[in-house]
Amino acid sequence: KVSRKVIASMVGYIHSNLGILKAHKKDYKSPVVYSIKEEYLGLVSAMIKS
Repeated sequence: KVSRKVIASMVGYIHSNLGILKAHKKDYKSPVVYSIKEEYLGLVSAMIKS
């Protein structure tokens, strides 16, 4: 079973250990929004297509 907690843990791991994501938080009440860093877009896109 894939839960919201499992997905959050996986995204946090990718952000902290792999460094391919950047995090943005508008203010202290808003959730953290993750996005792929520009230099990794081609790599991630190629991995998804294969």
